[in-house]
Amino acid sequence: MRLKAKSRRLLDLLLMSGMDALSFMAHPKGLIYDSVGWESQRSARRNLASLQENGLVSVSHDRRTGKWVVALTQLGRSFASGKFNPEESWASEWNGRWTAVSFDLPQSAYRERSQLGRWLRENRFGCLQGSLWITHRGYREWADELRSRRIDPSAALFYEIVSVGPTKNRDYAARSWSFEKIDKCYADYLNFVNKGPSLRSNDHYSKWLEMEKALWNKAFEQDPFLPDSLLPNGYLGKRAWNERKALYRTLAEEGIQH
Repeated sequence: MRLKAKSRRLLDLLLMSGMDALSFMAHPKGLIYDSVGWESQRSARRNLASLQENGLVSVSHDRRTGKWVVALTQLGRSFASGKFNPEESWASEWNGRWTAVSFDLPQSAYRERSQLGRWLRENRFGCLQGSLWITHRGYREWADELRSRRIDPSAALFYEIVSVGPTKNRDYAARSWSFEKIDKCYADYLNFVNKGPSLRSNDHYSKWLEMEKALWNKAFEQDPFLPDSLLPNGYLGKRAWNERKALYRTLAEEGIQH
């Protein structure tokens, strides 16, 4: 399902604020309208109707207060969360087994190598060395996903590995993912958020949130979201996540009042 930026922004607001439902006045100059990017009541109605038709939100109108009440459905929550839930990943118990994949594709098979590399990164595998990639997540049947990218599943060999030498699992993680680069992205995000506009200012908040989302995605799309036992010292992901939750919670609370 492909959604436009405004729809994703509203889902982000609902998910990250932690509120069961968002109640706000149907007013084009309201903070929620500005944050989502709705230019008019017609724009808001059309956007909400589309999200409701897709089963992502429930929408009702409180005639007594004149407010819209919008809530995420279970499908909407799952869609907004995406494939990786940071909090669940950090808190997960790890069995000490890495799922590894190695592949034997000639250098001339540029398209297949490129597609496989992109698939591995999207699924948060880390490159331990050369054509050997690992993830802490358990194996699942990936053949259909590889075929959908026109990659022969037999070109990739999946297996489990366990560390038996002096190298610690945290060292394997540090070698496989560039946490220096990941934390640099989180630091950029935190610096931007900490210099953000006042919610009571006349800034166009939707434009600011577009930049906030872009910086967040840059970090999010690189982070493997390892369990606590594998995270390096000084990792900034949790701090950035909590800052983002606080930002969206404040935005939602202010939006309810305006």
